Formats: sequence, structure tokens, C-alpha cells
Amino acid sequence: MFIINAFKDLANCLIALEKNLGFRMFVKYTLYLLLIVVVLNYRTVVKEAVEFVAEINSEIHIEKMKLQDSYYRDLTPLLAEFRAEVGADRVMYFEFHNSVETLEGLPFKFFDLVKCVPAYGIPEVQGDVYKNVNAAMYSELFFDINNGKILTCHGVYDKSFNTTYRGIYKLINESDHTEQMVIFSVPGIRRPIGFIILEWMDHTEDINVDPKVINKFLPRINAISAHVRN
Repeated sequence: MFIINAFKDLANCLIALEKNLGFRMFVKYTLYLLLIVVVLNYRTVVKEAVEFVAEINSEIHIEKMKLQDSYYRDLTPLLAEFRAEVGADRVMYFEFHNSVETLEGLPFKFFDLVKCVPAYGIPEVQGDVYKNVNAAMYSELFFDINNGKILTCHGVYDKSFNTTYRGIYKLINESDHTEQMVIFSVPGIRRPIGFIILEWMDHTEDINVDPKVINKFLPRINAISAHVRN
């Protein structure tokens, strides 16, 4: 009852002020009063504002992490199905990310290994093997796959691939001992979010992957990522 009466008294006071001063003057003096309160308590106001923003950012981050965990959890069985259908020894899923800028303010572009799904008996590759790899080192490769090309490398003696896309075979072969590979972009909804490498440990028989199979799986990957990325 006390609270209701207090609100009534406050309302009556505000109405009286508005009648005596006029609406514009009432708003003006109210703003002045609020400004005085903020100035006298600016430390408290700033502290509470910072804490409020930090709390909101923390909640947003937690929700994004939950969505990301859900995405990777759903992605694993899909990559396993993909690997089995094409007969690869391993499927490696990489994602791009930005980091430190150049002196001109342009961001560097890196990629990390996010998921590795091997066949039975094939060793798994740990994520730290491919960590913060500078994508600019392989710009020719990413330009082509981001424009829809599906690239195949038949090993160390594939001169055409190794001349056009210098360094990528050496990086992959020395990191996880892969002999042959197929590389293509994960286009995402608005921009490429990463790429996939299908790997074979044997070099005695040339691999041949039907692009229709790849193009069948890519929309499914995009579909489960759309909820997280947008």
C-alpha cells in the first residue's frame, strides 16, 4: 500500500510540475535533473553501464558457443558419411578466420583444422597440426576453389598441380603423410567459410571422385551451418 501511495504522490507531483511549467519546460528541467544525477554519480553510472554491456556480451558469446558446438556435433556424422561414399582415407574440414591486421589495416586470413574424420585404421590428425596457417601463402589455390573449382592432386609427381598451386602438397604431405587429395571450397551462405580436403594415403592407384557426389554434400553442410552463421 505504501508503494502505491508513493507512486500516486510522485505522479501528482509530476502532473503539478507539468501544469505550472508547461510540457517543454518540464521536459527541459527533467533532463537537467537527470544530467545532474549522472554527473554526481558518473562513476557508478559508467560502472553499471560497462557491467551491463559486458553481461550482455557474455550471454551472446555463450549462446554462440552453444550453436557452434551443435554445428560441429551435427557435422561429424555428415563428414563420416561423405568420407565413406567417396572412399577416402580421411576427410579434413578447415575453416577460415581473421587475426592481426597489416600496417595498411587489411586483415590477415588464416585457416585452422576444425574436424578430422578418418577411416578405420587411419590415424587421426590433431588440430594443432594445422593452426593459424596463413592463407596468403596459397592464394592461387583459394582463388580457384572459391570460384567453384574442385582440385585433385595425384601426389608428389603431379607436376601440373604442384606447379600451379605451389606449397600446398608439401604442407599437407609433410603434416599428415597424405599422398593424394581432392580439395574444394565450403561456400557458406554469403561467403566461403572454409574448405575440405579428401585424403588418400596410397599413391599406387589414381583417385577419381565424381563432382556430383561433392555437390550433393555441400548443400547439406551449408544447411546445418546456416542456423549458426546467420
